[in-house]
Amino acid sequence: MDKIVEVMQFHHNAVVESLRYKRGIDYYPVDRIHTYEYLKSFPEWTEKIGKYFEELHSESLGVVHVDICGRTEAQSLGADKSYCFSLKASDITRAFAPPHQLFFDGDIFNTTDFSSFIKLIKDEKPALITFEPLAGLEDHMNSPDKNITYSILLKRLRSLLKVMQSGGFIYISKPFNDIDMVVEFMEGKSQFEYTFTHKLKEFVKSLDCRIEVISSLGGPYFLIQKLNS
Repeated sequence: MDKIVEVMQFHHNAVVESLRYKRGIDYYPVDRIHTYEYLKSFPEWTEKIGKYFEELHSESLGVVHVDICGRTEAQSLGADKSYCFSLKASDITRAFAPPHQLFFDGDIFNTTDFSSFIKLIKDEKPALITFEPLAGLEDHMNSPDKNITYSILLKRLRSLLKVMQSGGFIYISKPFNDIDMVVEFMEGKSQFEYTFTHKLKEFVKSLDCRIEVISSLGGPYFLIQKLNS
């Protein structure tokens, strides 16, 4: 087990150093610039989202994307605007961002910050939300308040679902490198049977949504669709 953790930490450090070399400033260990970078390994999801965007445009509706804990923009997927909710973006990031990318500085665990963001986007009715809250959550791994952390993230997810467009999608990766997943991997469990997979499925079951799960390296990964209401 110690050896696995050591290898994972080495990989993490290598990624961080690579991004520091390439960007020089204002990076996340898992930072991305374009939203398709989240989805490029899942072409069936990319195609499904693209067709949905085309449907909205055919009805003369704007397509809004929201990135939670990230700073990507989704114009290449067909979005007209991207709102990015993350910790403070640097002046350089803002200066070089395209005009259709809007930043909101905030902490996902701060209720005031997140409520203010929801008020900002609720009338926009986002069609796509990317939600990969990994960076900055390492301290919550294996901590006594881990279940509280999960609960807050699911509460944020519920708030996002309420304001998004009917038929819209939420892409979500696991909320952080949970040590439980390492143990379950070592036990030979399928990613479809991971504890977090079951938690998310149960959560979605209580809402008017459907969920797809893909098992892949670094996964599992999820695509939630809000059904037409």
